[in-house]
Amino acid sequence: MEVGFVLFALFVLLVSYAIFRYEQPNKPRGKITGRGGDFQDE
Repeated sequence: MEVGFVLFALFVLLVSYAIFRYEQPNKPRGKITGRGGDFQDE
């Protein structure tokens, strides 16, 4: 029973971390030119 609880807690922590990383992505680290040169062409 304790093993199942530990595995469940680890799963919840892993999913919470993944959701947090998805919702709060890192800012891109690049030189911002201020002239639109840092945007991707689609």
